[in-house]
Amino acid sequence: MEDGVVTGRLHQEDSCQALGRPAARKYEMRHGGGGPEFVDIARLLDLYAEDPTEQLDTLAAYAAFTAIIGNADAHGKNIAFLLANGGIRLAPLYDQVPTVLFPKLRTDAAMSIGATFTLDAIGRQAIEREAKLWNHDPAAAGDAATAIAAALVEAVEAKVIDPQSALADRISTAVDRF
Repeated sequence: MEDGVVTGRLHQEDSCQALGRPAARKYEMRHGGGGPEFVDIARLLDLYAEDPTEQLDTLAAYAAFTAIIGNADAHGKNIAFLLANGGIRLAPLYDQVPTVLFPKLRTDAAMSIGATFTLDAIGRQAIEREAKLWNHDPAAAGDAATAIAAALVEAVEAKVIDPQSALADRISTAVDRF
C-alpha cells in the first residue's frame, strides 16, 4: 500500500481450500470430519514454502499456541496460507478463542498434536512427536513451541493479557508443559 492506495493483492487460502477439502470437513479425519491434520499442512509447507524449515517451526508454534490458550476449535479453516512469488507461507493466526474457558464448549483439540487430542496433555513432547510426522527436526519444533510459551508469559507479565484473567491462569498452568 502506498499513500493509502492498494497496489496489489495477496492471495490467501485456508487449509481446507489448499487441500481440496470442502468447508464442511474442517475437522480432522480422526475426529470424524475428514478435514486437514497438522501433517497435511506440514506437507504443503515442505513442498511449496520458500523456507520450509522456518515455516514448519512456525506451524509448531501455532500448535503450541493452540494448546496453551486452550483453543479446542482450531480446525482446518483456521490455519491458512499466503501465496506470493510462487511459494506459500503461513498466514497469521486468526479466530483463536480459548474455548476451554467456556463450560459449554468442547475441550478436546480439533486437530491432534503428537497423537493427542487432550489439550491439557499437550506439551513440548507432543509437539516434538508431531514434528517427527512432518520429517522436521523435533528439537527445533520444541524450541519454537517453548518460545511461544515464553512469549505468552511475557504478554501476561506486560499486561497485554490481563494477569487477573482466566486466560492468564490457563497460560500459567499450560506453559509448564513446555
